[in-house]
Amino acid sequence: MSEVAGLSASESAKGWRRPWAAATALVKGRLWLAATVPVVAILATAVVYPLVRVAVTSFASPTWGFSNYAAFLATPTYVNILWRTFLTAAEVTGICFVLAYPYAYLMTRVGRRLRPLLLMAVLVPLFTSAVVRTFAWFVLLSPTGPVIGVLGHVKIGQLFADGTLGAVIVGMVQVLLPITILPLYACMVNIGEAQLVAAESLGAKPWRAFIRVYWPQTVPGVLGAGVLVFVSSLGFYLVPQLLGSPQQELIPQLLYDQIMNLLNYGMGDAAACITAVIGLVVVGLAFWAGAGTARGGYETVVVGVERNRGGRRRPYRLGLLLFGIGVAGFLVLPSLVNLPLSFTGSQSFVFPPHSWSVRWYENLFTSTEWQGSLLASFEVALASAAVATVAGTMAALVVVRSRSRWARRVQTFVLLPQVLPGVILALAIYVVFLDWGISGTVPGFVLAHAALGVPLVVIVSVAGFGRFEERLDHAAAGLGAGPMSRALRIWVPLLAPTVIAGAVLACVTSLDEFMVSFFLQGPNLVTLPVRMFSSIQDQIDPTVAAAGCVMLVVAAALVGLALWAGSRSQRSAA
Repeated sequence: MSEVAGLSASESAKGWRRPWAAATALVKGRLWLAATVPVVAILATAVVYPLVRVAVTSFASPTWGFSNYAAFLATPTYVNILWRTFLTAAEVTGICFVLAYPYAYLMTRVGRRLRPLLLMAVLVPLFTSAVVRTFAWFVLLSPTGPVIGVLGHVKIGQLFADGTLGAVIVGMVQVLLPITILPLYACMVNIGEAQLVAAESLGAKPWRAFIRVYWPQTVPGVLGAGVLVFVSSLGFYLVPQLLGSPQQELIPQLLYDQIMNLLNYGMGDAAACITAVIGLVVVGLAFWAGAGTARGGYETVVVGVERNRGGRRRPYRLGLLLFGIGVAGFLVLPSLVNLPLSFTGSQSFVFPPHSWSVRWYENLFTSTEWQGSLLASFEVALASAAVATVAGTMAALVVVRSRSRWARRVQTFVLLPQVLPGVILALAIYVVFLDWGISGTVPGFVLAHAALGVPLVVIVSVAGFGRFEERLDHAAAGLGAGPMSRALRIWVPLLAPTVIAGAVLACVTSLDEFMVSFFLQGPNLVTLPVRMFSSIQDQIDPTVAAAGCVMLVVAAALVGLALWAGSRSQRSAA
């Protein structure tokens, strides 16, 4: 009887252990997913909820219904502004593609000596403040500037004078051209030349080989770059405000006026929703149209030809090289203009300067206002980069190590801030943070900037962590190394360069962020890009040029650190 009781008790214990073991296994399986909580919380707080709030307000203010949408679409002025915005975005995207595609192609064809120079011409403006670059075009295209001085008597010169839509397009193209070139180059650099050679050897003419072999493989880069440029063009406020005129108003300026000046939140939110929906439809149609082109790949022309970066290098024509030099000059021109202006001896934006002085550098480091903005920018940048790096790195580890669907959905979700027009996201964040009482505060800035930096951290970290060889960890465990020892001696040395690179990019993004900072600024917290914008628009203060040069040096140092970290990561993974 006791044996029977003992068996019953044992079976009963096993019955209790099985659910407990199942629960333990479930917790361990979900432990990786818990690492995505910080990044999801940041984006849900600073991106998703503000966007939902904007959508709700567009229907609820002042009363529930479609009155705001009906009033917007019934006003010819608003419709014209909407049409002008999308037409400008399409023109900017097209021009960027025409300039970027041959330039990226040239970068893959030149030798090792010329390629770094072409790449540097892309990186210098990319990490130069957009405010500084726009300021340079403001000087160049002004009535007294050198461009209008030379082309002023030519009809085409007047099309690009300050205050025209042509000037806005020039400024936007120069700002967005680097982010068009880099995705294209990243796509083209992996295309083997042997494929074109094989296609031509099979009787295809060069232009047909390009269309049937080369072009389909670049479609993903074209679509990615096109979406980034088009969406960014829809949300540009800085360039139209400085280079345009009220007669050429675009949606970002209309949104700012409705929200900040007229306090008409319902109409402003309705305009933002209409712009976002139409933009998403256009982007979706672009991907749908490009999908057919991508499916008709090069396999139908060259079957079984392996990618080979060696062998005969296909020569590039002199015309393509001259075209690339011209694009490179267009990219670095604002930086070349900004440097002399920072040493002007007079309080003017005349270029070239008539006298020389270092007074504006002295003003930058001695003025209370400029010092406060400089310190505020670095404080926000460092704090937001730290938050974005921790959250983004944890999410990247989940994406790389976990095979669950949740991890892939998180990777897609993280990219949300990158596919939204900047002014709409800034508007949504401002409205919500104002209600929460954190607009114009350091925590509000850090949260918003961290949400913008997280996508970059995740993208860089996923690429870097994906090269990590797990067999090294298994080998160390097989030799008796414990978890802590393996983490300190294997994981940290191999993954640290990637983490540093992501942190640097998040920090640089925060330092250059204008739109969100412009909406969130307060009387006691004005970041450096916003201060620079005010010094151009509201007063003639060449300190903006000095601040731009200092920011360029800081960004160059940070980018150098990121490149060094990236090279270390590649060598470690090799």
